[in-house]
Amino acid sequence: MKNAVMISIGVLVGLILAGLGIFFIKQPTTNQITILPTETPVPLVVYISGDVKEPGVYRLLPGSRVVDLVKVAGGFLEGANYERLNLADILVDGEQIKINSDDGAVPTPMLTIGDNGLTTSLLSPDFVPINLNTATQQDLESLPGIGPTLAQRIIEFRDINGDFATLDDLSIVPGISSTLMDEVRDYLTVD
Repeated sequence: MKNAVMISIGVLVGLILAGLGIFFIKQPTTNQITILPTETPVPLVVYISGDVKEPGVYRLLPGSRVVDLVKVAGGFLEGANYERLNLADILVDGEQIKINSDDGAVPTPMLTIGDNGLTTSLLSPDFVPINLNTATQQDLESLPGIGPTLAQRIIEFRDINGDFATLDDLSIVPGISSTLMDEVRDYLTVD
């Protein structure tokens, strides 16, 4: 009986060891995965001109559409004729998008080459800047980057604090960033 128990235990241990051996042999081998760096997408460079608030050359991500370009250019000017334009078109590098006015005239931008490259402005040589101290809501809303809310803040600030002594005083108004100051500076005066 003692031998039968010993044989049974030996057979059981043998089966367990054989099972473990088979288990470890049949384990799937792991495949090493190599993660390759992804390429940084090369931006599209596109030019928008005509009846938009901020015509110029812009860099956008590949796959951007005409509507995205119009948004970064500040939106359409009043009277812009965009009916012939497919706002859902995907932009192509080097493309120019022209936005015409209802009367068919396209404003000719003034080109300036500065530290930030080529910039455009719709200011003509005979342009008269808007007086910040007498500007109406509508005058202020005509400026790039200034909508109804910001125009109202400027007027309220002026009503409470008095006239602006310099253009730089405009930067005190909540919501006026240094970038926006750079955009509107040429359109304004405090005379």
